[in-house]
Amino acid sequence: MKRSGFTLVETIIALFVTALALLTLQMGYQWVNNHQQQRNAEQLDWYGLLGIIEGGRHEFDFDHIDGDEAFVHSNIEKKDYIIRYRPNMDEVMVTTKSGGYVPLMQHVTDLKFTENNHHLALNMTTSTHQKFAATTIIGAKE
Repeated sequence: MKRSGFTLVETIIALFVTALALLTLQMGYQWVNNHQQQRNAEQLDWYGLLGIIEGGRHEFDFDHIDGDEAFVHSNIEKKDYIIRYRPNMDEVMVTTKSGGYVPLMQHVTDLKFTENNHHLALNMTTSTHQKFAATTIIGAKE
């Protein structure tokens, strides 16, 4: 006598394979979602960094660049500041010559300071391989 249909073992194996496929898809979706959230956070951090150094609170003037440091002067506080990239910590911070610091951005894998038409320019790469570049409004002292 020939029976049609699946045996109990075949049904269990099919359910197991389906559950495994759904679990794999869910884990992949979570990874992509977390990666995209980190990329979005880095974009917000970049614009926050630019807002702090270009904002009217300090009215920075550009002085000079020395390696991983950009030296600026606050016209409001009449004080010198250093925008510093710390490669060993993967962060950008602002500090003074007398100490103390405020972190501006983390997860930075590369940052180059350059001068572009007497203005401070930044070229940055983050841990998610995003590249950011800007020529700031921070100009040289006149």
